[in-house]
Amino acid sequence: MPLYMDIHNLPEGTTPEDVAKAHAKDMETQKKYGVEYTKYWVNESGKKVFCLAHAPSAEAAEQVHREAHGLMPDKIIEVQPELAEGFLGGVETNSAGAVIFPGGGPDARDPGIRNRTVHRRCKFNNVDAIAG
Repeated sequence: MPLYMDIHNLPEGTTPEDVAKAHAKDMETQKKYGVEYTKYWVNESGKKVFCLAHAPSAEAAEQVHREAHGLMPDKIIEVQPELAEGFLGGVETNSAGAVIFPGGGPDARDPGIRNRTVHRRCKFNNVDAIAG
């Protein structure tokens, strides 16, 4: 099944706890659309959230967000699993699904800076998919 990363611009005042609640709602809704949201990154300073999901299509991944909470991504890109693993590494998540720094505890959220680099590179090259 294809792997997608979606990128959200966070509304002003959105907290990591708000994102965790939205992700929990995604988890409740995803099975209906054959989607599996696996983890997410919160970049508070950049006001971005990056979600990683296996889905039959970008539209299915988007429909989960639409139905679960209405916080729609600004961009969805397909990524190759081996590239995602190689670029992001084997990352730890806390109980809410947020990516954390290894050994940093549940509140040591990884801001997903690497993800922003991938997104910028895609925009620079004017492509909608990474290596695929």
